[in-house]
Amino acid sequence: AQNPAKNAGLRPGDCICSVIKTAVHTAAELAEMIEQNGQKPLSLGYRRDGEEHTVSLCPIPCDEDGRLRTGLFVRDSGAT
Repeated sequence: AQNPAKNAGLRPGDCICSVIKTAVHTAAELAEMIEQNGQKPLSLGYRRDGEEHTVSLCPIPCDEDGRLRTGLFVRDSGAT
């Protein structure tokens, strides 16, 4: 199966902090921005080991339900 996040170099533990230079604070905000963007590549800002990085990721439609998938497992920072 394709995994756009893994292909872009994102790893578990990376903290997504922006989409197309717009800050995101919750998993719901991130999901909404991805849906609005469609299948076009989007720029994600993320933090890893205290350093900020940017990566381009292109969501793909899911074979099962047609919804866009990024390969990201997202949880709000307050979750444990």
